[in-house]
Amino acid sequence: GTAMAHYEPDMKVINLTRKNGVGTLAHEWAAKVLTGKASRKELQDKCEPEMAGHVLAYVAVVEEVSLSSRIELAVPLCYLPAERGTIDAVSYAQDDANLILVVTDLKYGVNVSVEAVGNVQLAIYAESILRAEGDLPDESKIKLRIFQPRDRHNPEPLRVWELTRGELREF
Repeated sequence: GTAMAHYEPDMKVINLTRKNGVGTLAHEWAAKVLTGKASRKELQDKCEPEMAGHVLAYVAVVEEVSLSSRIELAVPLCYLPAERGTIDAVSYAQDDANLILVVTDLKYGVNVSVEAVGNVQLAIYAESILRAEGDLPDESKIKLRIFQPRDRHNPEPLRVWELTRGELREF
């Protein structure tokens, strides 16, 4: 069907779909905790322990970069500016005097491993945020990250693709 999982904050309702509902719920909780709309304790009290643990691990990964990450950021897509994409977490870290763009995407799937290196979705997100907010010099570092805590095929939940702005431009 055409039903989509979504959250209605004014009504405090989360509508789930059979296929992607649990992933949507994990994203909603992560966004609420990272934006201060829910506490870690509230997450642990209201969620199943497995999901709460995975969401808290993701929150820690995002917060290790910067406590001022932007969460669920909608940006015009670089290849189709009339459309928008939603980036799970965008942060800037500091390396000496240089900014490092860090994009982190939560994947909650179990059966399909999602890698960071060469990930077109992550590259589009990074390019889109740079075009929307201002570019970086070609030598600037970019870290594109996938956090997939339930992957049955890869025990390492955090996968990172490190490249420069120039390399992203060429990709």
